[in-house]
Amino acid sequence: MRCLELPIFYRCVNRCAFCSNTAQMGAFGEHPLTLEEIRGILRAKRAAGFGHVTFTGGEPTLHPAFLEALAEAKSLGLRTQAVSNGCALAIKPFADAALPRLDELCLSIHGSRAAVHDKVTGNPRSFRRLKAALAAVARAKRDVFLIVNVVVSKLNVDDLEGVARLALAQKRLRQLWVSSLIPEGEALRRWRSLAVPYRRVLERLPAVAEAARRRGATLRLFGFPPCVLGELRVHDSGLYKNPNAAVERVVRRGRAGLRSLPRGLKPPERGKTRRCAGCGLRARCQGVWKAYLRRFGDGELEAQP
Repeated sequence: MRCLELPIFYRCVNRCAFCSNTAQMGAFGEHPLTLEEIRGILRAKRAAGFGHVTFTGGEPTLHPAFLEALAEAKSLGLRTQAVSNGCALAIKPFADAALPRLDELCLSIHGSRAAVHDKVTGNPRSFRRLKAALAAVARAKRDVFLIVNVVVSKLNVDDLEGVARLALAQKRLRQLWVSSLIPEGEALRRWRSLAVPYRRVLERLPAVAEAARRRGATLRLFGFPPCVLGELRVHDSGLYKNPNAAVERVVRRGRAGLRSLPRGLKPPERGKTRRCAGCGLRARCQGVWKAYLRRFGDGELEAQP
């Protein structure tokens, strides 16, 4: 299935320590996509053979026409997903209107308790809202395909198993994503204080993987070079769904416009080192974030047969 990633709203109530979209929100916060633009994109992509749309942001559920955008996508036969922090879904009337039109929901959980989650998000109300959003998903009449994503940094690495327990306790959870810190936006600016070596995450991942297996949920690992994953390599997200295209907001000469990115949003630069020479995984490996190599070196990498 061809998948579209569509950022529709460049504002957010959280100020996550690792936010990758600070520049975009600063530039386009006053220029959300109009409903007419959203409808035009959805119709064009559907005609081009796309079957799935992921609404992102900022926080897409804060778009004043989010419900109308969902309705348009469903009327076109598109499978819908929203990537959200749960703030609007914490409001019962909104959740009751949105969830019947959402096939998939990706919620960000960055701590198993308020002290951790709220520190990561920079919002002292974010964990309370997240729990309300989880409750809304649990009571929804429709069986929403729930995905939970956690971005691992120094702020929450020691709570990774706790996040997994909270996620796996959700009856509608289907996938748990553990994401390595991406060096862009705030994460790049604060890289030295936020980044953790892979080994600190990998120490905790076997227990997370076993808990997911017992629960019958799928574990996906994003942003880790496959050579460091060992037996966990079967969970490498690079083997699975990626967006085939993305449309994003641009402003040229003071006027808001749109730009299509045929292969999805361009990630930060990755690199390979001499340790990668002759590795049997080289063809499928995208390499290591160059910012990571500058911070921690390549000592954790090990060429595979």
